[in-house]
Amino acid sequence: MKKITDTIKNFFEINTGEMGRRRYFRINIISYAILAGLEIFAIFLLLPISEILAMIVFIMSFGWLFVCFYIFVASSMRRIVNIGRSPWYLLLLLVPFVQIFFFLYLFLQKGKQFVVPIKNN
Repeated sequence: MKKITDTIKNFFEINTGEMGRRRYFRINIISYAILAGLEIFAIFLLLPISEILAMIVFIMSFGWLFVCFYIFVASSMRRIVNIGRSPWYLLLLLVPFVQIFFFLYLFLQKGKQFVVPIKNN
């Protein structure tokens, strides 16, 4: 339960440090699942009822698309830092089709091991 609340709390924050593989995957999948849910809701449920309502939800989903892109860029930047690569690797997001393999690389590549320092009093 704590992981879920931490994920929700840090969902839109860009300055939360480095990011592990599971958290990177979880945040991106959640954001794109919400986008897909909006699209399905607009097309299959609202379109038969009202074209105007479906168009409003469809336009709102474009706003969420920009939010998803922000989340993807922010989480990718943190993940790149975590695996020890240059932040310039983020430019690979701009290359079509390469970004799919880039996402898989970021998800599969092991990151730094975190060691908690022990305080001596």
